[in-house]
Amino acid sequence: MKATITSTKNYSMFDFNIENRDFNPSKHRDLLKSLKEKGYDSARPIVCVRNARNRLEVVDGQHRLNFCRELKIPVYYTETVHGDPREYNTQQVSWSIQDWVKSWRCKGVKDYETLSVFAEKYKLPITTSANLLSGCDNNTGGTTVKKIKNGTFTVVSIEFAERCANAIAAIGEHFKEARSFYFVAAVFRCVKVDKFNLAHLISKIQKFPGELKPQARVDQYLEDIENLYNRADKKNQIPLRFLANQAAKK
Repeated sequence: MKATITSTKNYSMFDFNIENRDFNPSKHRDLLKSLKEKGYDSARPIVCVRNARNRLEVVDGQHRLNFCRELKIPVYYTETVHGDPREYNTQQVSWSIQDWVKSWRCKGVKDYETLSVFAEKYKLPITTSANLLSGCDNNTGGTTVKKIKNGTFTVVSIEFAERCANAIAAIGEHFKEARSFYFVAAVFRCVKVDKFNLAHLISKIQKFPGELKPQARVDQYLEDIENLYNRADKKNQIPLRFLANQAAKK
């Protein structure tokens, strides 16, 4: 198909692709300001594809279209046969991790549906939720984010992730940093230890309030958790930090 650029003020002729990110005008104030002051740059048309209803579906440029409608100025558009909005946004930093999750979720990828529901249920960040569900402890660098973006994120164990999330929620009743990046990683490793007993830890947190403090490394949190876990126990002490780090390698 030969690309042509056309302008129109008939905004109703366009449909929106549900796999695209949500419309968020607050993040695109500069675009709105530019359209107000300079008008629409015809060299940057919105990109559309013909959908099943033979209507023009926007795969790139939904903010430009909405702002043009708001300002009542012509919008420039072009038509393509490539209708995947992710292809047009892979190199754009403006897509948040939530945008990518929503896009793949609308595509019908079940693991992303599970991720969205899990993050909402446990009030955890998307990346943290993804790490727990995929069996990672938050020390994966950008690996999880890359998988979320390219559509290869998979859920390994909902049951284990829920055990971690419930532990974080229970500890969070007493320690405000419980959902922090490194503490979640420490809890993840502890939960993997067969001898770890959450109720025992909670009882120690309640008995010795204020012993858990914000730390800058996972190992520091593990040391604090171990000291608290074993505190005032002359018998049945366990090397929790060592066991947790060993379990994390499996």
